[in-house]
Parts: sequence; structure tokens; C-alpha cells
Amino acid sequence: MLLVHLYVLGKPHLKFEMRSYQEMVESKIKHISDDSRKLNYYKSMIVEEQSKSQICLDSFCELSEKLSLTTEENLVGRQNKEVSYDTEIILMIFFGAYCV
Repeated sequence: MLLVHLYVLGKPHLKFEMRSYQEMVESKIKHISDDSRKLNYYKSMIVEEQSKSQICLDSFCELSEKLSLTTEENLVGRQNKEVSYDTEIILMIFFGAYCV
């Protein structure tokens, strides 16, 4: 770093610093490039997570549908079993009354 002083009548009149091109421009460009690379990485991570989230949501909806169908089928089966049992009881009573 070079400090330049201009003296007018023995007093400092103007003071400024000279910085290198690398210090002023290249480091900023490198920083911007790194930020851009990080931004692209995080954007791709977000897209990947959104994709995973959508797959999980679709899977959840499909499994919920299957569960409700299975629950309904089980309920219908249970009701049919109860009706069948009641019918068997009635038939046993009916035939039991005539067989005695």
C-alpha cells in the first residue's frame, strides 16, 4: 500500500491510498463468484427437497386412500359376518324347533 502526500507550502494538501487491482477488483469478483456458486448450490438443494416433499405427499395421499378403503372393506366384512352369524342362529332355532 502506497500512501501519497502532496504538500502545498509545507502542509499536506491531499492524502489518498493507492490499492492494487487485485485488492480492489479481483477479490470482489472472486467473492461474487463464490456467492453465486453457493446460491446455485442452495437453489438445487431447495429443488431437491421440494421434489422429495412432493413425492412424500403423493405417497401419503395414496396410503391414506388405501387405508380408508381397507377400513371400509373391514367394516363391510365385519357387518356381513355379523349378519351371517345372526342368520345361522335363526336357522338353528328354526330347525331346532322342528327337529324336537
